[in-house]
Order: sequence, then structure tokens, then C-alpha cells
Amino acid sequence: MQCYTLPDITPAGSVVNLGTVATSAGEPTRAVWVNMTASGTSIRYGDANVGATRGQALTTGVPFLACPRGDNPQSPYDLSKINVYGASTDKVSITYGY
Repeated sequence: MQCYTLPDITPAGSVVNLGTVATSAGEPTRAVWVNMTASGTSIRYGDANVGATRGQALTTGVPFLACPRGDNPQSPYDLSKINVYGASTDKVSITYGY
């Protein structure tokens, strides 16, 4: 397994797809685990329907291990199925393993 990082994401009031960010950064779009840390108060993650009142809210400055896989033979997650949402001043940092 290898660790990958994505550029900090500033959603600016819209939904941002992690698979799209990974593709544009030249990184793999599959993950065994995804770690997220929010900078701001409105970052949420979830499916394509995530928004200001929908999805898992992330606490500012606290790393959150989303989607952990306990067993390596399990199928990896497709990052194109994970999205984040936040206000114009909020950011989220993403690190993942594959």
C-alpha cells in the first residue's frame, strides 16, 4: 500500500468529487482508507447529495478516518463515489492509501 495526498480542496459552496481531484492531480482514484481534516466550520462529506445540511460534518482540525478497510483483500473504494461540500472560506485536506 502507498500513501497519496491531494491538493487542499476549497469547495466554495459547491460539491467537489474526490475522484475528479485525484485524476487532475495524477493520483490513483481508488483507496483502502481516506483521511480528511477540515479547516473551517462547514465541511461535510458523503455521496453526490452532500450539502450544507446533508452528509457527515467534519470537526475543524480533527483528522477523520473515513471509509477504513480492515482487510487488504477487500475491494478498494472508488474516490469518484466520495464528495465534499463546504463554504467559500473552508478547506479540507485529504490523504489516502491504496
